[in-house]
Amino acid sequence: MDLSDYVMEVIVAQRLADLRERGARLALLATGRQARPSLSRRVGVGLIQIGRWLAQGQPDRTRNAGVRLAR
Repeated sequence: MDLSDYVMEVIVAQRLADLRERGARLALLATGRQARPSLSRRVGVGLIQIGRWLAQGQPDRTRNAGVRLAR
């Protein structure tokens, strides 16, 4: 089966358009990804969350427990 030049051009143009669309989608996804936080940051956030969880039900949860700070 012999395809004409026009049909081949249409097939190639469609394939090229598909590849460009895929490339643009992958580039958009790559820009949306955030860098993974460092281990120290994840450990710090985890410790803060554990502290807040442990502090639930404490009778006095005011900031600095009423201690005034010199400024």
